[in-house]
Amino acid sequence: MSFAAKSTDRDDHPTTYIFPHTADRECFNTTQRWPVVTNTHVTKLPDNTSARVATARKGQTVQVLDTEIHTTRPGKILVLKDHGAFKKGDVVWLYTDDGEETGVYWYHSEFVGVDLMIDFRNDDERFWGQITQDLESELWIKVRLENGSEGWTLHLENFSNFDSCS
Repeated sequence: MSFAAKSTDRDDHPTTYIFPHTADRECFNTTQRWPVVTNTHVTKLPDNTSARVATARKGQTVQVLDTEIHTTRPGKILVLKDHGAFKKGDVVWLYTDDGEETGVYWYHSEFVGVDLMIDFRNDDERFWGQITQDLESELWIKVRLENGSEGWTLHLENFSNFDSCS
């Protein structure tokens, strides 16, 4: 598993997490062209402070080259009952949720992948964990414009025809 994480001295888990190369996981077909529905600035790097390199104009198309999920605040899960290595009362930090009942977690100083049978409603005894802090993340998309320029954007809503899973 490839990742980039940043931790703080005051905490025992990384405060950020970058999950690269997620296009297939996010149902984006990288051979397909996406119509631009709203003018969209793209940046050199997947970072809000990065320099703008181009603008994808409404009516043009772009090709998706890559995607990254940036976790800006991990979810916090309280373990309600023993589940695999997790013991009742443990805290597990959620960094990605793929929507298919799996995710990447931080547990005992390492990242692990595990099933996501946690109760998002916090009221169902069938599930092993309860979310006490929501996960916050951003989906960065690397695109190539018609003129050959490449850059990153957070604005998926500015394109159409992007979900190859439907």
